[in-house]
Amino acid sequence: MTLSRILGVLMLGIFMSAALAEDPPTPIKTDDERMDAAIAEARSRIDEFLTVLKTNDKERYPKFAVKAAVTEGEHVEHLWLTDIKFVAGHFTGNVGNDPHMITKVKRGDEIKVAKNKISDWVYADAEKRAMVGRFTDKAMEKPVVDLGEHELLGLWLVKEVDAGKGAREQPGAAIAFTRNAVFMVQLGDKATRAKMADLAQIDTKAWPKQIDFSREDTLGYGAYNLDGDNLTLSIRNPGEQRPTSLKASPGGMVFQLVREGE
Repeated sequence: MTLSRILGVLMLGIFMSAALAEDPPTPIKTDDERMDAAIAEARSRIDEFLTVLKTNDKERYPKFAVKAAVTEGEHVEHLWLTDIKFVAGHFTGNVGNDPHMITKVKRGDEIKVAKNKISDWVYADAEKRAMVGRFTDKAMEKPVVDLGEHELLGLWLVKEVDAGKGAREQPGAAIAFTRNAVFMVQLGDKATRAKMADLAQIDTKAWPKQIDFSREDTLGYGAYNLDGDNLTLSIRNPGEQRPTSLKASPGGMVFQLVREGE
């Protein structure tokens, strides 16, 4: 093997290890069609991954990893497993990134997962100088969208906010929606505005209507109802299920808002 090829293999392996280590865990409770489709594709193509793994060609394929779901109470996260082996229909590997909500495992711990239970896979191909797979990561990539003239455009004054412990007033607070982002606003002599998240999707045909937020490559899910100039907006924390109602509960916040000028 030439020196340039050796360096190429090493750099690709290092890049893949770093990418997986920095990759945020994927929440499973999403009701996200993109994520469901990504997991289904990874599972349907797992034999393709195994064929490459079994070549044991470490020069061309220096790194392999699979993603597995880890459950703890109500929380479920998908974590990358590296240094994997495949025996008797199961993968074993070491957790390659830091869990956000799960505490029973940490980076470096060994985990075992059945072939038909993986949620993603990836391998490095030195010949093509590429990483193959990472279906869920692609589904989580920050959408570049312009939602156009959606119905939430403008400034909404916060009447009340409830985080599951009772509604409370928020004098001087407002939420502003642009074509592609949402901002928290504090009104007054010197009004301030801070970006909360990018907007990824608004579905006005669902009930309740759906709204998705993208922040630091992580998707958060919400729901809302618009009644004239009154808006009820439920925003869930990353990793939580999309709300199926507009009632307040732990794990998110429900805002009662009125359009500015009303």
